[in-house]
Amino acid sequence: MSCSDLDTSKPDFPDRYNLIDSKTPPLTKLSGKFKRSFAYHTLNERIPVILTQLIDNLYKGVDEIAQEVSDEEEVKQAVRNEIKEAVGSLSRFKYKLQTNKPLELFDENREKDDLDVFVWNNFIRKLPEDESTFYFTCWLYAECYVYRRLRQFFENFKILGSFDYFHKQKFDALKSSLKPLSDILVITRFSDLSVKEKEINFHKFLRVDLWGNRNDLSISLGKAVESKEDNIFEVVESYDPFILSDDSMRVWEHLAIEFEGERIVDFVLDNVGMELVSDFLLADFLLEQKLCTKVRFHVKVMPWFISDVTATDFDETIKEMSKVPGVLSDFADKLQRYLKEDKLLLMPKTLFWTWPYEFYEMQKVDEKLYSTLQESYLVIFKGDLNYRKLLGDFLWDFTEDFGKCLKGFLPSSVCSLRTIKADLVCGLEPGVAEKLDAQNPKWMYAGEYGVIQFQDLKFEDKSLHETMEKEEK
Repeated sequence: MSCSDLDTSKPDFPDRYNLIDSKTPPLTKLSGKFKRSFAYHTLNERIPVILTQLIDNLYKGVDEIAQEVSDEEEVKQAVRNEIKEAVGSLSRFKYKLQTNKPLELFDENREKDDLDVFVWNNFIRKLPEDESTFYFTCWLYAECYVYRRLRQFFENFKILGSFDYFHKQKFDALKSSLKPLSDILVITRFSDLSVKEKEINFHKFLRVDLWGNRNDLSISLGKAVESKEDNIFEVVESYDPFILSDDSMRVWEHLAIEFEGERIVDFVLDNVGMELVSDFLLADFLLEQKLCTKVRFHVKVMPWFISDVTATDFDETIKEMSKVPGVLSDFADKLQRYLKEDKLLLMPKTLFWTWPYEFYEMQKVDEKLYSTLQESYLVIFKGDLNYRKLLGDFLWDFTEDFGKCLKGFLPSSVCSLRTIKADLVCGLEPGVAEKLDAQNPKWMYAGEYGVIQFQDLKFEDKSLHETMEKEEK
């Protein structure tokens, strides 16, 4: 196994923080304490930039935000005061991150039953003392904590309590996705398809949905990337050599099995913009071709990793499509019809998706959600963060079996569509990672490569889980 060094020539932590000048060792949790890891790069460079940009956007946009809230001067001044307080909190928080302070408990409101704060505080209290700071805890925990703490800076405000501080970036990403979506809809015409034609088109839409994950705002530091390609199907076909693990045929064979009654497919969503509209395209294809009877979408309860889909983003995407006459408004009408007929469902808000837990902990900490997923015939997990939670932010051997890396998490058959933006992956053929390392040491960070990985419900192997538990102890 290898995981190449990052560029460490930029200013970094002084020696007194006792960080380790090495890459992440094999079979180890990803952590910012390893200075030649992407976790370190994220905590040391990317997140401080994101926080600085957020502070700058709030400071420069304060009057615009106040005007959007109200025309009354008294209310606008209250908004300005809340933003000033938030900017101060963000600045202090950035300092704590940059000086490797411990993860702090969230304030508990004794007047309300706040399950989210209770779970987070319980999680933080259980962290070992030597794994309780930003750089020494697991990277997944630290990064999730950052975005949960951002929400805490706003949620108790009287006026801006539900304010989405990433909305502008997400809306820009949405607007830039409408043209490629329109191009796809123009060339998409379905009548009665043969089984082979269904299979061919399924692979096309699955690949569009995979590569729709490429433009992640937390990777591009909040900047929307506009697609200038005309024929998306031709583009994604040209990307096939960059799919390093391809179980798409297994996914097709799973869905192609004839059924009677109800069949549910769940999407655990990732990003707004092109990725969400590609999710809609795949869901429409599954319903149109009677490969399932119902598609359920799971979203985040709060602004998360800049570009993750919330319920508001979900509704706004369909609303913006409906404003464009022609194929886009027709498609929006179709989605609205599906929603009214309960063929598409936006699932109730679930806190688990913004908790720091890996998915193999779901049955223990959110049995209701786990039971909901057990109703599904297939659960499609979108994007890099969901992949990290599936694998546990752990540096597996690159050739390890995907099913084993799930560590027992199989409420249903599972498919992961992920473009690689972090230094962990499994299920590769021997020698692939080493070859890519030699070509480009940063191949795991740019989203240029992807995986389509599948595990059906029949899989059961807990031996590796037991081995892992022993090693962690």
